[in-house]
Amino acid sequence: MTPSVHSLDEAVFWLLLAALWWLFYWPYRSYRLDDTRYRLFVIRDHLFDAAADGASIRFEDRAYGMTRTMINGTLRTLEDYGVLRLLYIVWRYSRDGRLQRMCAQYGEDYESAVRQLGPEGQKLVIDATSRAQRVFLEHVLKTSLLMFLLYFVIRAIRPVRTLSERVWRLYTAHVRPVLDFESNVAGHDGRSARYLADANPAG
Repeated sequence: MTPSVHSLDEAVFWLLLAALWWLFYWPYRSYRLDDTRYRLFVIRDHLFDAAADGASIRFEDRAYGMTRTMINGTLRTLEDYGVLRLLYIVWRYSRDGRLQRMCAQYGEDYESAVRQLGPEGQKLVIDATSRAQRVFLEHVLKTSLLMFLLYFVIRAIRPVRTLSERVWRLYTAHVRPVLDFESNVAGHDGRSARYLADANPAG
């Protein structure tokens, strides 16, 4: 029995859909992961070069160590993050007072460390942290199929472009402090050992 044109069209449609799905979840996401890691390495290397120069920041500065640790933690855990994990972490922190206190303490310690630097050093670490978070957020949005489509809709429609800045401000106020702390724990190097011990008292 000869298949109908409708059946062939339907088969081709599903094959194309499957191919697009495969392209997005394997080659494309692998490319995004490699590209994001490269951009984070560039940010970290720029910070390292500045510390090696010693003019505005030094290796011994706490702000340097904490910023580098945060970037290392982001690199280590990057492939584990997606929109759902991001939402879950924020939800978990919103319900756990102990985690909120540790996160707030880390934020205060980081701000204190930054204040110990001169104006150029402060700008350096603040820019590095902000750039790393933007790179991370862009990665999360562009590796989620739904967010990927919404991202390009926002970029394509001029009146909606301001929404991206509003999202960034909300992210900076409510999500970024949590992720900075999480990344610091993931990338701990001794300077964040007390946070790691508090987060994992059994180990």
